[in-house]
Amino acid sequence: MSLASVPCGLMADLLDLDFSQISGFSLCGIDIDPESIAQGQALARDRGLESRSSFLQRDAWDLCCDGKFDLITSNGLSIYEPDNQKIVDLYRQFFFALKPGGWLITSFLIPPPKWNADRINPEHALLQRAIFSDILEAKWQIFRSEELVKSQLLDAGFDEIEGIIYGTKGPIFFPK
Repeated sequence: MSLASVPCGLMADLLDLDFSQISGFSLCGIDIDPESIAQGQALARDRGLESRSSFLQRDAWDLCCDGKFDLITSNGLSIYEPDNQKIVDLYRQFFFALKPGGWLITSFLIPPPKWNADRINPEHALLQRAIFSDILEAKWQIFRSEELVKSQLLDAGFDEIEGIIYGTKGPIFFPK
């Protein structure tokens, strides 16, 4: 089984899994940032998975990995891109990089009204807004509805949405 993380960052989403009972697997981290690649390689060494891991410095919108992976994880990349068509293009790259029957595990930010309000500290939310929006002028909080993300995945070629899991970090789709 060939697993990929795009963008990989440290690739902890894969490297922190327990592979002790599995022999036939390879891991691939893909990221545009050379520092992230270096940190991912260091973590792979620390986890004893260096021989099973490879890293590619590439733009996620230009993967050039057709039919290579059984599973791709992509956590958070869509929250940086405001252009909905570019997100469809990203998902299309994932679709083509997957083997037939492969899986994509991805996440996105849902708009605030869907949040579980009783778990949000209003003072912390205001502080976060002040720090990230007003001071840092961060552009990474791009919200999308479930319906929009489903339609983007369908437009990219995925024909089945297997499930959505709501967690403290947002919903995750499991298309195949």
